[in-house]
Amino acid sequence: MVSLQILSLAEIAKHNTAEDCWIIIEGKVYDVTKYAPDHPGGAEVLFSVAGVDGTDGFNDIGHSTDARKELETMLIGTLEGAPVTWPYHPPPYMKLSTDSTRLLFSMKRLLSTQRPIRDLL
Repeated sequence: MVSLQILSLAEIAKHNTAEDCWIIIEGKVYDVTKYAPDHPGGAEVLFSVAGVDGTDGFNDIGHSTDARKELETMLIGTLEGAPVTWPYHPPPYMKLSTDSTRLLFSMKRLLSTQRPIRDLL
């Protein structure tokens, strides 16, 4: 397993060109230099957040699970002082399935474990 670097904002800010493009997403630092020409939204989207935090834009777009997995292959470090929140692993009852029966069963199980609201009042 590769050890991740802990990087300062000042260090990340130096990597803000098409030839050297690092971005911050959810407190993690990614080197997207080689990937930028293949980015479905265009390389300019990545270059616009080169050297800075692109979390808001990344989350606003609603990237797929596959896109998030691909992003993880470019991980080089974490932002100094940032809480690590990615990858987010939802609890089992929130995992979606193409099988609606399993999803329904998971939701019923979740609801059955919750106390009735009248007990909370």
